[in-house]
Amino acid sequence: LRVAGVNPGGATNPGVLDLFRTDDTVIAGEVAGRLQYSVKDDGRYAIAAIDAVTLQASGVGNSGGGKLVFLTSEASICAGRLESMSLDNTGLTVEDGVILKSPNGTKYKIVVDNSGVLSTTLIP
Repeated sequence: LRVAGVNPGGATNPGVLDLFRTDDTVIAGEVAGRLQYSVKDDGRYAIAAIDAVTLQASGVGNSGGGKLVFLTSEASICAGRLESMSLDNTGLTVEDGVILKSPNGTKYKIVVDNSGVLSTTLIP
């Protein structure tokens, strides 16, 4: 796949891969486009995907806003894709803690409770 830029009037523009929905009604929470990664085994399995999701209904001059939702699946039979993190105009949201690796290679999971207190857990 090659996505080439256009050259109107001598200016060079970047290539754009546009996943474009053609319906006229956009409702909050709808998937506008998806990049999906799949494997073929005894069935077709989507192992990961990135969805572009609308934040609100669009209107005249209003795009509706959007966020990128990163979906991954567990290594188990019939595992569906689950949201692991998302990115919107307010920042990055991680669903189940962040795993950080220390200089010596040890991994720790950082989570926050409902009162904002952070805690770490050693990841074996």
